[in-house]
Amino acid sequence: MFRVTFTNALLMASAFSIALPGVAADSAPLTLKVNYQPAACGVNLSSQHTDFGDISPQSLTNNAAGTPLNTPNPVEINVTCSGEVALAVMFIDHRKSSTVEGLDYNGPQGKLGNLSKQHVFGLGYDSQGSTIGGWVPYLSQVRINGEPTPFALVNQDGLPDAISSQSSEKIMPDHGFTPVNHLAQVQKFTQLHANMHTVTTLSPLSKLSLRDEVRIDGNITVQITYL
Repeated sequence: MFRVTFTNALLMASAFSIALPGVAADSAPLTLKVNYQPAACGVNLSSQHTDFGDISPQSLTNNAAGTPLNTPNPVEINVTCSGEVALAVMFIDHRKSSTVEGLDYNGPQGKLGNLSKQHVFGLGYDSQGSTIGGWVPYLSQVRINGEPTPFALVNQDGLPDAISSQSSEKIMPDHGFTPVNHLAQVQKFTQLHANMHTVTTLSPLSKLSLRDEVRIDGNITVQITYL
């Protein structure tokens, strides 16, 4: 059975400290500690997994581009905040070591092509240690406060990359994304909604071990990071 599992996490606060050195021999340093919460935000997913059911070996091919799977219903991502805040929605791939290059992916609106490794998430290994395939979190119907908006992809540190600004109907984030305005500046919001399609392709049949049942195990965490 093929299942991609999602969990949601929340980064609520940033902290910093300031130490003031003493100015006399009998003085003591003063340390200020601050926990800063710009707004209380929550992440909700409509489902904790995407299940493709049982896949027979007869349905797999030896095509070098792999075997694309039909994409199930999307998982809805909803972020709700108590006040306007700038943040990035991050994707943490817990199977990154098993990502595969050279496969083709078919999204809801057509072929995504042979994507670079940074766009692809892993599906784990079979019993012989071979990589099973890859999947792409393809986002559509992305809106903030009910309105479509451009988005910028972010790097592994959660910082936006304005050059990668994309329309709200086609986002393939490797690390995550954040809404931006027409000047590619980070946009604050109170509500965010997106549909995430698990666009998935399995490795060529000749590269998979059929001695045992292949348990495909994609796993990511969806979390938010304040900017």
